[in-house]
Amino acid sequence: MTVDPIRDLADRLAIGDLLTRYATAVDRRDWDLYRTVFTSDAEIDYTSAGGIAGTVDEVVEFL
Repeated sequence: MTVDPIRDLADRLAIGDLLTRYATAVDRRDWDLYRTVFTSDAEIDYTSAGGIAGTVDEVVEFL
């Protein structure tokens, strides 16, 4: 399989942007921004850190 270097770079930048958006949303407690990080059917699991597992809305309510 060959990797298109431009596509690879674009993918890496998109992942970095997503991680930055997640961290910014949590730091600012910006739950509207937080919701943009996940798909509507995402299941989030923070149980290993003493939190809850649930949908985006359930986790936002917990946070």
